[in-house]
Amino acid sequence: MNEIITSNFWATYYQELSMIISLSYLLGSIPFGLIIGKLAGLEDIRKSGSGNIGATNMLRVGGKKLGLAVLICDMAKGAIPVIATYILTTSQEFMMIAGLFALIGHLFPIWLKFKGGKGVATSLGIFFGFSPLLGAITCATWLISAIMFRISSLSALIATSIAPAIGSQLLGKDFAIFLFIIMILVWIKHHANIRRLYLKCEPKIGKSK
Repeated sequence: MNEIITSNFWATYYQELSMIISLSYLLGSIPFGLIIGKLAGLEDIRKSGSGNIGATNMLRVGGKKLGLAVLICDMAKGAIPVIATYILTTSQEFMMIAGLFALIGHLFPIWLKFKGGKGVATSLGIFFGFSPLLGAITCATWLISAIMFRISSLSALIATSIAPAIGSQLLGKDFAIFLFIIMILVWIKHHANIRRLYLKCEPKIGKSK
């Protein structure tokens, strides 16, 4: 009897896990920057500015309104899987998996041959999904850094860098490890920006690359 119960438990567990991974990845992989640009009558956003599909490049190419629309949609890609998983399972483990695969979907979308965005807005959405305070602090850090330095990539690197420490205080050390993984993924996708920052040739907000 115990073996049957255990078997049913693990079967249900893996079914839920596979569903969360699949749906989170697929939602995260929706290229809102590309879609919104097309709906607005712009050419392929990947052929303009920095070539990225995120909000910062849309701001350069399409202006403030389209940049804001992409920002909100990309944040939603991170927040919705986390919140939905909490409502359905209340499992923090599943919530972290949902957030992680939503981010992976954004960074490596199957629809764009795994060449996606850099994950900043989606990461912020994940932070808000777990803790509105964490999301607010990281957003405020990005905004203050952007005002000070006028460089989007540098602001993103700073904001994601403080997230593990803040998350550790708000949600516990296990959550800090999850946030550290997110930070590493975002930093890896910013490798070209980091090189340009080192060479002091990274474009400022609102200016073309």
